[in-house]
Amino acid sequence: MTTNTCNIKEKRKALLVNLFLFIYGLAIPFSLLVSVQIVIAVFTAIILIYCFFKQYIRMNIPTLTWLIIPAVFIVLKMPFEYDTLDMEGNIAKEHLISFLTIGLSGILIGSMSFNYKSFIKYGYKIAWINFIFLFFFPFTTFYGSSINYMRFGYALLPSVIFSFVCLSPPYKKKGAFLLFISSIIELLIFGARGATASAIIFILIYIYFSYNISILKKVAQ
Repeated sequence: MTTNTCNIKEKRKALLVNLFLFIYGLAIPFSLLVSVQIVIAVFTAIILIYCFFKQYIRMNIPTLTWLIIPAVFIVLKMPFEYDTLDMEGNIAKEHLISFLTIGLSGILIGSMSFNYKSFIKYGYKIAWINFIFLFFFPFTTFYGSSINYMRFGYALLPSVIFSFVCLSPPYKKKGAFLLFISSIIELLIFGARGATASAIIFILIYIYFSYNISILKKVAQ
């Protein structure tokens, strides 16, 4: 395999990983027509099948380990789950189905090696698309009915993360500050607290490890 072919392959895998990360937000507009779970399941299946067809995913010991560990925990947890009045169906079954679809697919897709620069490049572009798809929903009648605050928050979260990463060197993407401010404000006002906490934790960890200085020094500068 030539170097050019290898680079194209790594870039393509970077794009596929990004599509999976943003799949929840990109699926929301389509969920106005059909169930969001169906849309996500179909999109995820397409990505996963393509990755297997192109032999991007390899079933080695590390990958199998990451598959087995959460599966064991879910199986052990299932006997302690029960039906509740505010949910349709069995919680244990829902958790198992979620793992066998989104969870398992995420582990397999995330196990691929990919080009990091392409990953950030594609991620930033898709972050804008994701934000454009989502930003107006809180001002419509769909918010609170078809799209609740938890779904909106976690769908917007990847845009917050990628825009923040692209604020700093060596990326410094034009428009990253605008995207970050816009998305973080909407996340704080309309999103779930869990999504907001995830964004804050990521930002703090990124600052610490990227600049290799304490948070106090970074704030003082």
